[in-house]
Amino acid sequence: SVPATIHFNPITVDAFHFLSPNTATIMPKSYQSFEVKFEPTEAKMEKFTISSTTMHNPYEQHRISMVGEGYMESVIFEELPEHAEDELVFGHCVVNKSKRIQFKVSNKVAKPVKFEWLSHKAELKFMPRVGHIGGHSSKVITAFFKSSQTISLENEEISMNVVEIEPTTGEFDEWDDSMTETRFVRPSEYKIIMKKKEEEEKRRLEELEALAAAKEKGKGGK
Repeated sequence: SVPATIHFNPITVDAFHFLSPNTATIMPKSYQSFEVKFEPTEAKMEKFTISSTTMHNPYEQHRISMVGEGYMESVIFEELPEHAEDELVFGHCVVNKSKRIQFKVSNKVAKPVKFEWLSHKAELKFMPRVGHIGGHSSKVITAFFKSSQTISLENEEISMNVVEIEPTTGEFDEWDDSMTETRFVRPSEYKIIMKKKEEEEKRRLEELEALAAAKEKGKGGK
């Protein structure tokens, strides 16, 4: 038995990158690993067949088909702590003291979207909680955590609902629930407004509790 020297031909598709040396010598009764990286720049399927030859043996040829698909998420999180992709890491928090984290929600598509946080945890709040994000733009979100007792949350699922919207006026209007407007009302009007807000909040919490219960039921059935 003698060592075999194998050579891979260059990759001509930009999405695939051969990270290992193109030529390597493999000792008898051993093996060699090669690393290929897929880094798409477009949301589409990419294919390439790479071929290899064994030096001094023209009859020893191999072909390997590589397939990768690039996709793009319409809405992503950016600038999260500790370079996380989809985690909020608050770390240690003092009881009865609020701790906040700021990050961005970015819309990567041309159409505007409406977002709404669906957190059923009383200790966790988002500002803004609901709002609109224009096409190819972003919005800064502040997450607040505050607890009146010792509590530990780990791998807690928090959902953010996102839907595409069509502006009724033909133009996009920036809006979220952190934008306030001062208006003077009579005491009777104020009571009606506050009652309506309480009913909406109660309905929202009931929907979140039902959603959480459905998720727990789904996990139990698996």
